[in-house]
Amino acid sequence: MVKVEDCSSRLKEIGAPRFHYLIGIGEIKVNESYFDFRGQVYFDSSIPSIGDRQKENPHVNVTDSLHAIWNSIHLISSEVGTKSTLAAKVLNERVYGIIPADKELDIYTKVTNLKEFQRKIFSKYESVISLNGKKLFERSGIGSWEKN
Repeated sequence: MVKVEDCSSRLKEIGAPRFHYLIGIGEIKVNESYFDFRGQVYFDSSIPSIGDRQKENPHVNVTDSLHAIWNSIHLISSEVGTKSTLAAKVLNERVYGIIPADKELDIYTKVTNLKEFQRKIFSKYESVISLNGKKLFERSGIGSWEKN
């Protein structure tokens, strides 16, 4: 198990694309057949794409949630020695409830390697954003990353 002491700072260090929604301490488990990440997400309403949606029907846009998922994938990638993460195909996406701004939410992401071709690794990812154990959003898909 790898502990990431400050997820937001680590995302900046590795040059992950913004916005960075992960906060605090995160944990990455490296296993022979999969990698997973557990941590917290915070959607700050001072960010325009989030703040604009807080007036009539307060919620966080799914697109911002996807950034949080990719933040977790970028952290996993940095720990396992890969780079250039790219999305390839969405397998499943489901919204279970309103994703709130300005609250600490939980995120769990699991990446399973499917096959390797030349220097690229094709993987399946599954991710859930939740609050107090209640699923708010989940997404799974296929992506690729390149070996360092």
